[in-house]
Amino acid sequence: QAAADSFLEGLKNDLAEFSTKYGLEIDLYSVAGNPSKTIVSYAKENNFDLIVLGHKGHSSLWGSSLGHTADRVSEHAHCSVLLVRK
Repeated sequence: QAAADSFLEGLKNDLAEFSTKYGLEIDLYSVAGNPSKTIVSYAKENNFDLIVLGHKGHSSLWGSSLGHTADRVSEHAHCSVLLVRK
């Protein structure tokens, strides 16, 4: 848990710096649970218009094309999903 808290704190700091630099308002939420189910239900409950997810390839044939979380979110989300490659 300490590693997760430390990561989240670093991410908050990075987002604060980024949002100040570019004049954006960015909200960060951390919600526990199955990643794809939690993302989809949180977005629906809060009436999101768009879900933006980072893409990370995996070694398996199917996983290399999309990734399990991104695949499940894009399949079940009520709104548009944007996948961003690094």
